[in-house]
Amino acid sequence: MSKINEWHYFRFTTAVAVCEEEEIIYLKMQIGSLYLKLLLINTRR
Repeated sequence: MSKINEWHYFRFTTAVAVCEEEEIIYLKMQIGSLYLKLLLINTRR
């Protein structure tokens, strides 16, 4: 029984890690798009 619990725990932790990585990638994309918009605004002046 402990082996099954370990497997579920492992799958749960990896799923959480993947979700966190996807959130970080999404945040980086959002920051990158904001940065590009700021660059465009600054170059127009």
